[in-house]
Amino acid sequence: MNLADFVNQQRHRPFVWGEHDCCLMAADWLKANGRGDLAAEFRGKYTTAFGAIRAYRREGYFSIADLLAAKLGEPTSTLLLRRGAVVLLDTPTGDVVGLYQGSDCFALGPDGLVSYPKTQIKQGWNVLWVR
Repeated sequence: MNLADFVNQQRHRPFVWGEHDCCLMAADWLKANGRGDLAAEFRGKYTTAFGAIRAYRREGYFSIADLLAAKLGEPTSTLLLRRGAVVLLDTPTGDVVGLYQGSDCFALGPDGLVSYPKTQIKQGWNVLWVR
């Protein structure tokens, strides 16, 4: 799937913990591109931010970074990220999972899609080759 089309689809979907949040949006991106559902064990298992933390800790992950590394492998140098990479962003409200689009990143926030500068990338994973 084309990244621009995917981002446009996400722009109109409401944020719902456990159904459509930042982590699940990234998993949906990977699923739409043939990677399977890497978040199947989490969907519908929480309804709050605290519930999300409990859900990934129940599965043995200490943090979102640990979860992403387990699911996606070793991070790629931020200098080598390509469009469509899954990224972990450092934001004023904490870590957020998003998608790298080249000049900036998109992530799903409580009020819809949010754009973040690439300087906020903590880690990233080139898990797809996207044109």
